[in-house]
Amino acid sequence: MTDRTDADPMPSDRLCDSDATVLDALVQRGFASDSADARSRKLLALLGLLDTPVEQPTPEEKQVLVDVTMARVLRAPRSEAVARISGPQQATASVSPADESVIDEFVESGWSVGTAEGRRPAVLSGLLGLLGGPSQSIDEHDRDRLVRSTMDRIASDEEDRRSRLRLDPARNELEAKRGLGMRLADLGSIAAVLLIGAGVLWPLLVGVREHARITGGQANLSRSSIGFTLYAADNGGKLPSAPRASLVQGPWWDVGESDSSHSANLYTLVSQDYASMHDLSSPGNPSAPQHEVDEDARDWRTHDEVSFSYLLFRTAPQWGEHAEQVVLTDRSPVVKRAMRGEAFLPTANSLNHPSRGQNVLFADGRVSFFETPFLRTGDNLWIPTPLEGKAGLLRLQGTERADSPNDAFVGP
Repeated sequence: MTDRTDADPMPSDRLCDSDATVLDALVQRGFASDSADARSRKLLALLGLLDTPVEQPTPEEKQVLVDVTMARVLRAPRSEAVARISGPQQATASVSPADESVIDEFVESGWSVGTAEGRRPAVLSGLLGLLGGPSQSIDEHDRDRLVRSTMDRIASDEEDRRSRLRLDPARNELEAKRGLGMRLADLGSIAAVLLIGAGVLWPLLVGVREHARITGGQANLSRSSIGFTLYAADNGGKLPSAPRASLVQGPWWDVGESDSSHSANLYTLVSQDYASMHDLSSPGNPSAPQHEVDEDARDWRTHDEVSFSYLLFRTAPQWGEHAEQVVLTDRSPVVKRAMRGEAFLPTANSLNHPSRGQNVLFADGRVSFFETPFLRTGDNLWIPTPLEGKAGLLRLQGTERADSPNDAFVGP
């Protein structure tokens, strides 16, 4: 094998002219296999591998494949786009946390702009409509008109550019040397490639990002379970409880008011150095602080800073006494509506993982991901037992607590 020299052409991932011609002919014939051409038969055989049946994996094998694939994608040195999505947020041209929260609200409400308040949701709904999304439909006549007006605008801008170049010969010569000229056909080809690429790659990138959020949240919940264990060892085996928070009759969603806030109970792990703020944060909550803002604090400052919802007990139960007892979950999606006095459907998933599900920490230290807010027992995470089984919209007053040790009711 000879060494490659600088004069050798770089390898290309494009089809050669003869293969491209064969592929075009196959497309025109509807991929008919009656061709006697050897190159056509070989190409059809390669394409046939895409339809080769494979053995259906078991759910456990499927999960292993997903985890391995995601790990390899995240580890790949050239996956810069994936690294930007799943890694720390940088100052890039991405959706702002405020806009992301509004989009999450749209997802939860079935893309209904009527459920949101303010100018930002209306603007985002309009932008989504221009993409042909579910928030707005465009009939065929309007779509053709938009296409024509867009192409006319492109042609007008191109003519303006050419006019400026005619008035500036030096710039014309410079752009010609740089090869900056572009035809409308070239622009159309680029647009088609971008649309196809976005349609193929975007779901993959979103899936990678969400998988990273889920596994990151599970890791933080697992570390927080160590804090629960250490706290219980020093406090008679009980779950964390603030001195007065559990004695006041609500509302428990008043985050920052340590005399009544239920989140102050969970914050005890931080204030007494059993867990860090990072342990009690979710990658899906952009407002979650990663470090203590005030060493004397006894609670988070606002509801938005709270990443996880804690078991709403009247008296702190024993850590690990009931293995199936829910202790901590991704934050409840119904509390914000309840705080505003609005009715809600208790079937929504946590906004930490929009439309995907939520992580749940049990009293035996186990962390599981649930695609619905219902446990295997049928218990709903977001409402107490007396409200379960009721049809339609529900409301909370902020004074409710878990009905029994088996009631998985969390907040805020």
